[in-house]
Amino acid sequence: MKSTLFFLIAFLLAFVLKTEAQEKNPVLQGKDNIVWQKKGLSVASIAFSPTKPYIAIGTTSWPILVDLNTGKEIKKFICKNSITGLCFSDDGKYLFTGNSDGQFIKWNTQTWDSVIIKEAVGRTAAINMIDYNQSKDYVAIAGDETGCIIYDAKTNKIIAEWKDTIPEDRWHYRAIVTSVSFRYDGKVIAIGIINYNLVLLYNIEKQKIIKAIQGARDGIYSPTKNELIVKKMKKFDDLYGYYYLSDGLDIYQFDLSEKPRHIDLGGYGDPDFDFSISQDGNFVVIGGSGGKLANVQIISLNDYQQKYKSSLGNYYAFEYPRISKDNQKICLDVGYLLLVDISNYLNVNKSNFIQSLNIYPNPSKNLINIKYTLINNAEVKISINDILGNNISEVLSEYQDAGLHTLNYPTSNLSSGSYFLNLEVNGNVTSKKIIILR
Repeated sequence: MKSTLFFLIAFLLAFVLKTEAQEKNPVLQGKDNIVWQKKGLSVASIAFSPTKPYIAIGTTSWPILVDLNTGKEIKKFICKNSITGLCFSDDGKYLFTGNSDGQFIKWNTQTWDSVIIKEAVGRTAAINMIDYNQSKDYVAIAGDETGCIIYDAKTNKIIAEWKDTIPEDRWHYRAIVTSVSFRYDGKVIAIGIINYNLVLLYNIEKQKIIKAIQGARDGIYSPTKNELIVKKMKKFDDLYGYYYLSDGLDIYQFDLSEKPRHIDLGGYGDPDFDFSISQDGNFVVIGGSGGKLANVQIISLNDYQQKYKSSLGNYYAFEYPRISKDNQKICLDVGYLLLVDISNYLNVNKSNFIQSLNIYPNPSKNLINIKYTLINNAEVKISINDILGNNISEVLSEYQDAGLHTLNYPTSNLSSGSYFLNLEVNGNVTSKKIIILR
């Protein structure tokens, strides 16, 4: 009897400990996390649409557009070779694709007409990454042979380009650019060079290098803050020469004038792990590709604490972790595509987007002044509803930069009575009651 009771208590204790461990370190295979999955794709790149529940997937054959609500293919683009780079413009009007032989195309997401910005070069000219900047309307590509090229996204003309040969010992190698990332103001771009473990900061207007970060790879700027995150590399020497492993992340602030904050990701890992930054600039998602980084992690960029860590059992790679516009879901490739809900771990709420909303005069006769402050760059919609919830007027719908915004709206089309003004920021709605007097 005692032995039976002992084993029962031991079993219950083990079950409780296992449950607590799962809560602290949730498994992505749990039904509460996975909201969508698509198998049968050989994935090379991923990009969320900023305006619709769509995701663009670059495959080894062509890019496709998938509806995340249904999992069905909406559009298949016929173009050459593997799609190794994907990026939407911030307003969602254009999709930029780059492939393994250097061809760079701009697609109109309304008509799906296309313009070839850069012709194919050859099998060694892969476009590794594409980045877009809203404030300047620039788009940049990172290429094996082309280096970094920055285009005017409206005219498709080259604004600036960097391509160089860097000496190492007695050899001279062409710099292989694998990442490009605009600073939020569009004046500086980070250029990551994989074969030299080097990140260069390039002033676009002056067309010159202003800073070189040694022992780093894949520098990515925050979309909303003057912060730069780089993959830190560690060099090891042995009898057969030397090799590199990743050593976590370094986070630079204030134009690199201060010492970076180092984020340890749990020991040295594969140097090819992938990471991306949320649209609000508040956290970074890391997809490990092997070694001690074979997991998915979310690190807060406000307190540098780990908010989420999980693995998928025997899966080895967690590639292309990309974050949705509302910062609540991540999509990644684990041999097939997974869309994972992370909102429970990040506590995303309205305070992440809007600091204030004021309307005056209120009550009003002919005109109201709408004044609000955005904490981060965001997609903004303003509408007016009656007290029954019927939409009366669409006031505004556009992408706006962080900061103070004011708008005058004539109310001559409104009858006397009560209404609600709705300010929607990245899908989060704040409402205020307004009164019209005649």
